[in-house]
Amino acid sequence: GELSRRFLAVIAEAIEDMPLVLKQIMQHLCMETESKFEGKGKNFAGSFIFLRFICPSFMFPEQNGLRDQKDELTQQQRRGLMLVSKVLQNAANGIEFREPYMLRLNEEFLTPNRPFIIHLFDKITQPTPKTEAEG
Repeated sequence: GELSRRFLAVIAEAIEDMPLVLKQIMQHLCMETESKFEGKGKNFAGSFIFLRFICPSFMFPEQNGLRDQKDELTQQQRRGLMLVSKVLQNAANGIEFREPYMLRLNEEFLTPNRPFIIHLFDKITQPTPKTEAEG
């Protein structure tokens, strides 16, 4: 739980620097999804960002410039990153764990961080006035 919280804090900082074009794509994705599935646009766009960009970056940090390629990760480190990625993706999807070894994270991480995840989705799908002025 604590490691996932730290990753979530890093994600929140990175979203501030998200390229304008990617935010515009997420806005469009949100609006299109919303037009077909009312009330689902932000969740879909936010979950998409986690599924296609954020979680893969954590699972393969050396391929995404987050870690030196010559330093091999151990199997245990890979498994840890995979579990953090799984926790973050479930948080993004709003889905609770069913696996017995992950159940405690429902109360310790997923439920308490849901409002923060929704806040991140707002930031992903709505450019800030600062971003609009730069664009």
